[in-house]
Amino acid sequence: MTPCLFDELDFIEDTFDLTRYILTSEIRLNLLLSLYDKPKILGEIKSELNKKPENILRSLNELIDRKLAVKSDKIYSLSSTGHLLTMNIINLFENWNSIDRHFDFWQKHSINSFTSKFIKKINIWENAEFIESDTIEFDKTFKVYFENLNESKEINMILPIFSKMYIDVVLETLIKNDATLNLITNNSILDLIHENDSKNVFNSLIKENKIQIILADYDLEMFFTSCDNFSSLFLFYDKMLFDDSEMLLIKDEENIKNAKNMFSYFEYLAKI
Repeated sequence: MTPCLFDELDFIEDTFDLTRYILTSEIRLNLLLSLYDKPKILGEIKSELNKKPENILRSLNELIDRKLAVKSDKIYSLSSTGHLLTMNIINLFENWNSIDRHFDFWQKHSINSFTSKFIKKINIWENAEFIESDTIEFDKTFKVYFENLNESKEINMILPIFSKMYIDVVLETLIKNDATLNLITNNSILDLIHENDSKNVFNSLIKENKIQIILADYDLEMFFTSCDNFSSLFLFYDKMLFDDSEMLLIKDEENIKNAKNMFSYFEYLAKI
């Protein structure tokens, strides 16, 4: 049975209690968000929140008692704990939006391989384009993937499957664009590549330092590509059945950079 995405979220008990304490009060939440923007005097806070002064003051004192806010020379600001908690709450909201927007995609696929860090950064997929093949364009996802990969110069990839079609387009791109590939895969997939009729090209590119390989000693359950011009994600229905009919595609510059940072994290995990 595929686990619920939220089952994977791991909260330290004290952090969870503080988060619940904030989220059960609109005024406490708004105060944290206001002070996260910048430190403020009471008058600025009253003007911004448009709440009764006594309620604002009481809630500010509650935040101070919880060591989430501090007051100095009539200026209210967040403590270090308050700043980190607010940052996590903002991230939680962003992740929720990402999950909600692509709910069917996350729900129908296996997420067993998702690390807690991947889930905490799942908001990078919020504005991703959902690409789906259908009975008319049965190879639509592959075409879109190839069109984007064809423009890449720097390719970072977690490869959990062997597919001659995908291997060939990657090798073609490396040669055409004088590109590089950082590849995370496992011995089983690598053996199949070496048995393929493209093995000579593959090995030649390794000798030219165009391909760097990191071998993971565990099953890889996502086909994740992070390039200089796009990022994409394919998943499995379960451990045995890969779904090449649906893909999330990132094209905006900020989240391309975030996806690259995520790949670097997976590189680190594969090496330890």
